[in-house]
Amino acid sequence: MAAAEHFDVVVVGRSLAGLLTAALLAKRKFRVAVIDCAGAPPLERPPLFGDTAKLVVRVLDELGLQHSMRTRLEGAWRPVTLALPDRRFVLPADEGARGRELGEVLPGRVDPLLDVFGRIERYGPSLDPLLDGDAPLPEAGWRAKRAWNRTWEGVSAARLVDRLPWSDDPLVRMTLRALLRAAGQTDDAEGPMTVRAVRALWHLTHGVVPMRGGRAGFARMVSEKLDVLGGHIEGRRAADALSVRRRRVEAIVTADDRRIGADVVVLAGGEPDLARLWPDAPPHTSLPGRRMGLRLAAADRPADLRDPCGWIAEPGGPAHLVRVAGDRLVLSWQGGGTPPLARLLPYARPEGVETAAVPYPAPGDDPLALLTRPIRGPLKNLLFVGEWILPGLGLEGACFTAWHAAAAAERIGPRKRRG
Repeated sequence: MAAAEHFDVVVVGRSLAGLLTAALLAKRKFRVAVIDCAGAPPLERPPLFGDTAKLVVRVLDELGLQHSMRTRLEGAWRPVTLALPDRRFVLPADEGARGRELGEVLPGRVDPLLDVFGRIERYGPSLDPLLDGDAPLPEAGWRAKRAWNRTWEGVSAARLVDRLPWSDDPLVRMTLRALLRAAGQTDDAEGPMTVRAVRALWHLTHGVVPMRGGRAGFARMVSEKLDVLGGHIEGRRAADALSVRRRRVEAIVTADDRRIGADVVVLAGGEPDLARLWPDAPPHTSLPGRRMGLRLAAADRPADLRDPCGWIAEPGGPAHLVRVAGDRLVLSWQGGGTPPLARLLPYARPEGVETAAVPYPAPGDDPLALLTRPIRGPLKNLLFVGEWILPGLGLEGACFTAWHAAAAAERIGPRKRRG
């Protein structure tokens, strides 16, 4: 059956990242449509923060939305209000005012709290060089993701993984847990500091963007721009299935059997939406690998790894991911065999060595918890986009994935454009 209408790019999911992707492509003269996904759960609505990052400014500039953004702001940034079980207070952005406020509402906890906030202040801006839009986001495969992780070399935020937990003080952890919830994060204050959580808290401690209508207001602003640029938003139908042939999406099928053709399809809801639309989708699986745990004295642990993600290279063999877990050292690698400990950890005296087969990369192998997956999907013309790819970055995550997905759509999509 022929498609009722054909577009260069169809974005499935009317999230902020999906709308930004569509608007960027419409600006670049592609015929673009946006359609909701049938059966998709409501999107989470974390606060809108991160509007001053370089890439956010670049996206707004390309779309001509800087003036519209300014006209919709309602005063200065609003400080976040925290509600603990027995007290409620406003967290100022200024460090001095923050210390005075914490001294009043949490007496005796000021020093450990300021220590944590000081670490957040130091490490928060260190993502700027990576999130300016110039560092390429991996499009496909764990090899690409590993290469992207290596761009972290020299980024001080990566050293946060050495600090376990956030704090030893229960009340401090309670405060941080409330702040993480306010930032829309699922990180546990009992666990390690992850980059996504630190970046989110860094933005949040400086205030929430006071835009009229909040996140929904921002999405409406982008929708209006998409309409002006000639993009189409399907308001009556929702995507119900994908028509797939030869590992390509031929068309999006709606609940009333209307077919919308597309050269490139962008999913804003990720694997859950893909499973709803294409039941035959292969699961997002890992490669077989091995994991070894051993006890190693602190003095024998490797001090300088190949990059901040903890990789040790073996000449002529696989790279080993090294993690410290309490008094144990954990090595993970792709494939089988046994790592040559004498070469990887010279002069070490390991004890209690245990090796097991595990998926690779195994859960927990990415303690930075910044990038969840590449943006290229399992089909040749399918892309993923959304803040869930780079969780914890607020508006930065939406703009970052939209920017790179739009560039990828240009590369794999048609050469013809409108006009």
